[in-house]
Amino acid sequence: MMRYLDEPKLYNPSIKYQPKLCSDIGLFEYCVNRSGSKNLLYQIYTNDIYTDLKIFSFKYRLMASAGTLYYSRIKKHHYFKEFYNINKSDFLELYSKNRSKIHRNHPIQQLMDLCKDNNNNQCYYCGAKDFENIDHFLPEGNIDSNFDLFFPQLCVMSYNLVPSCGTCNRKKLKHVGKYVTETFIHPYFSSFLNDNFLNCETSFRYNNEPTFSYTVSYPNNWLLSQKKRVEWQLDRLDILNRYSLKASSNLKKNLLEYQEILKIDGIHALKIHLDRRARSIAGYLGLNNWERLMYLSLSNNIHRFSIYLRNTANAPTKAYLNPLDINKLRN
Repeated sequence: MMRYLDEPKLYNPSIKYQPKLCSDIGLFEYCVNRSGSKNLLYQIYTNDIYTDLKIFSFKYRLMASAGTLYYSRIKKHHYFKEFYNINKSDFLELYSKNRSKIHRNHPIQQLMDLCKDNNNNQCYYCGAKDFENIDHFLPEGNIDSNFDLFFPQLCVMSYNLVPSCGTCNRKKLKHVGKYVTETFIHPYFSSFLNDNFLNCETSFRYNNEPTFSYTVSYPNNWLLSQKKRVEWQLDRLDILNRYSLKASSNLKKNLLEYQEILKIDGIHALKIHLDRRARSIAGYLGLNNWERLMYLSLSNNIHRFSIYLRNTANAPTKAYLNPLDINKLRN
């Protein structure tokens, strides 16, 4: 489920009344004060780095909202001083030090808690798996990385940290686009993802399990660049195939429940049950959630689905064999 989500609003736990961290460099400033090296602190104030990063943060949001957060556009609109390259090890240490042994109120832990609350603990890129990592939307690189291709100075900027699953994290890797149409969609700055653009169709074949096919239906008001970017990202992260597998697994898990509703309460009750689940998910996880679309598809094919349920036998219960009886089998 590619979905628009609010940019995380974090607070400073070290101050009694817990003020909100400013949305541009608040997390960065917190991490610098908590664990930044003396050299970094000195260099930041000497080179007026806070001001420079605040200016870039404003530009970052504009480019992310416009879908133009790619190399040539970034370099056109902001020149990063050589200071960042010279001190990149200090910037990278900010992330490593603030990811290990963090307390439960640390702002980065707050970010992960927000994912649990706002997105059911699911990856912000796909919504098909629980999040396992924090992805740097613009990659931070490492000490040996070419500074022209990476952004260590953004490694603890809250707007650049996106909860992601291991699958999306591996498929996304360190990618930054060269053009609009191959630029990942930032979930914090892409409100058009609220529009309903995904569909699910269920196919029923004789004596076979239903198959779920997820497709895209672009809204008329979308720009061509938005359509191209969604198409590119769905393909890059293999999202639609992953949704199909999730839907098939979900059906197997809930098969007995559906059969009992159909047997006891009838086909109309089963349809109401599926529609209610779809509405509940839409209110929490959005219109394009794979599970919501699966329920709608089954509801729209309720007669075929009911035939399938009646004709499908549950897996037989495995007989328990007492180990003490093994000798009886040998005799």
